[in-house]
Amino acid sequence: MAHWADLEIRTGWRVSAAVAMPNHVHFIVEPTRSEIVPLRRMLAAWKGRVARAANLVLGRTGAFWQESWFDRWLRHEAERARIAAYIVQNPVKAGLVRDASAWPWRIP
Repeated sequence: MAHWADLEIRTGWRVSAAVAMPNHVHFIVEPTRSEIVPLRRMLAAWKGRVARAANLVLGRTGAFWQESWFDRWLRHEAERARIAAYIVQNPVKAGLVRDASAWPWRIP
């Protein structure tokens, strides 16, 4: 989660909802200023930082993420709220915890 914490300062993208699962990550990012790092560049830098940290913990090297990623524009608050709820509930749906608040790798 530490890698999400400084994302806004470095890139202009704020993470408003996120969950790290054993085999994938979901998050919502929102621009917070007029001058932002392009989304593709921000994600590449973020993925690189997380991959290095994860590989250190796992004692391995090499590729960590798949090459591609999926993005979606959220057009209104109701859609953002629905997707944020889906993201936060992902560990519950996967049977990893009974309550979303018990999953330590999430925002909020």
